[in-house]
Amino acid sequence: LNNAGDKAWWSGSESVVAQIRSIHNARLVVIHRCQWNENIAAIFKYCREHGISTAFDVDDIVFEPGFVDSGDIYFVAKMAPGEKRKWLAKSEAIRKSLLAANFCIVSTQALADHLLHQGRQAVCIPNGFSRENLAISDHWRRQPRPDANTYRLGYASGSGTHAADFAVIAEAIAAFLER
Repeated sequence: LNNAGDKAWWSGSESVVAQIRSIHNARLVVIHRCQWNENIAAIFKYCREHGISTAFDVDDIVFEPGFVDSGDIYFVAKMAPGEKRKWLAKSEAIRKSLLAANFCIVSTQALADHLLHQGRQAVCIPNGFSRENLAISDHWRRQPRPDANTYRLGYASGSGTHAADFAVIAEAIAAFLER
């Protein structure tokens, strides 16, 4: 947003609540994948009282407790029952934040369609490869290798919810490493 000429900044909810007037002139406050708590409630309340639009940004379906409970999320299905209950509560708290927002920002059209089907306004901004990602990749590519038989492999998953993404390529990676 800053690169496009819009003033934007990131902050944790505690900092925003401690200096709540810092968002007084905001046109939009985006809450990213936060569980409902006192701070999030205070931010939404302030925004409602001051006519500031709110968006909830989420990149996977962790906002659906039924989906979490069904065992369809790879890493949750592998959890012990007590840990799974904690994730279910987390999902419910994430959903409460999502429902408080004016609209949602999601990373896939499937998520947008899911929310639209539930009567929620959603806009899809696909995940992308940024200039920062490219700079980091270029940096590591330029690093000298001890010898020509040395290879580097990087995987930068956002969270455990993406573990199934890695599972799709695990066999190919194992074969590569064995060779």
